[in-house]
Amino acid sequence: MLIEYWSDYTCPFCCIAEARLKKALSQMNLGDRVKLVFKAFELYQEAPQWAERNIVEAMQHTYGISEADARAKVDRIESMARGEGLEFNYGTAHTCNTFDALRVAKYAQTQSEEMLERYSHLMFEDFFAKNLRISDHEVILDAAEKAGMKKSDVKGILDGDRFAKEVRRDEQEGYMLGVRAVPFFAVARKYSIPRLHRDRAVQAGDRPGHCRGRGGIPGS
Repeated sequence: MLIEYWSDYTCPFCCIAEARLKKALSQMNLGDRVKLVFKAFELYQEAPQWAERNIVEAMQHTYGISEADARAKVDRIESMARGEGLEFNYGTAHTCNTFDALRVAKYAQTQSEEMLERYSHLMFEDFFAKNLRISDHEVILDAAEKAGMKKSDVKGILDGDRFAKEVRRDEQEGYMLGVRAVPFFAVARKYSIPRLHRDRAVQAGDRPGHCRGRGGIPGS
């Protein structure tokens, strides 16, 4: 069975949903019968390299809510993530541009699924646990090297525009399937799951939610 999923590295629900999906497949012993295919989806194409406001401050600014209300929203997201065993410091993160990180992800995908999985894990960890600027080429290079890529190869990609078309192609495929928010999962291109439910993709339960792009830049 083929499951394609559209994701971005600064989307908390993408990180949570991917962890839940992989855990569910493992628990149901479906890992060998399901092929997961990553699709890039840059949520905020106009995002700066590093937003001035952290996520709590950005929520206050964007939605006109109090600091307490913004903190409560973030706390709920962090609680969901920690329930999946993830280290999550979302409130102190700063939104940043993810295009280059996604270009390297598409390169990793051409090498092996294992390399892509290691790289994606490190990107999520760098952003949500360590609050690093994953638009920074040094941060990307470090993650890529740890994932098994050659630093010189990745530097060449970052210094040019390779794999830009692959990222935009993934997004166009997503738009054709109705993707307007991520995470978004498509099963055999016949069934779409815009939000991944807890434990099983089709089971009702505690939903992680989703991130919407193109409508503003959180943290700007």
